[in-house]
Amino acid sequence: MTWPSKKQNVGDKGYTFCLCHGMAGEYGIYLKCHKPALFGGFISDTYLSRFKTCVLFGSIELLGYAALTAQVHFHRLRPPSCQGLAISQTTQCQAADSGQAAILFTGLYHVAFGASGVKAALLSLGADQFDERDPKRSSFFNWFLLSFAVGAIIGVTFIVWISTN
Repeated sequence: MTWPSKKQNVGDKGYTFCLCHGMAGEYGIYLKCHKPALFGGFISDTYLSRFKTCVLFGSIELLGYAALTAQVHFHRLRPPSCQGLAISQTTQCQAADSGQAAILFTGLYHVAFGASGVKAALLSLGADQFDERDPKRSSFFNWFLLSFAVGAIIGVTFIVWISTN
């Protein structure tokens, strides 16, 4: 990566850098955050176009969400609930068998792997739609990352509040 000469380009590239590194430093997930995204970026730049990468990895992510949804919906794919047991008896809950655990972890890994490829290619795919000197390009980065941050905030606060209440 070459150092940009314009002040605006530094800001455009700095948004994702600050967002990812801020989250990684806060939660100690630097390597977990960057390794899959690097793979998705490598695939996007070397073998596939950015659009095809978004479609492929988005399909993988959707497959993971479908596996997790199926596991929640069908009772045989998850262990029985521990509701109604006293707190002292929760150690007697039935653990998930190997098939149930395999479905869970396969779905989770598909979601993580798919999201890493989409995140690596989607921002640059959107930026390619604008000319480098177009002021709307900078606005695109602002709106994209604002939407990403607001979605994360809603996901970890409002959705959790709904599920607990």
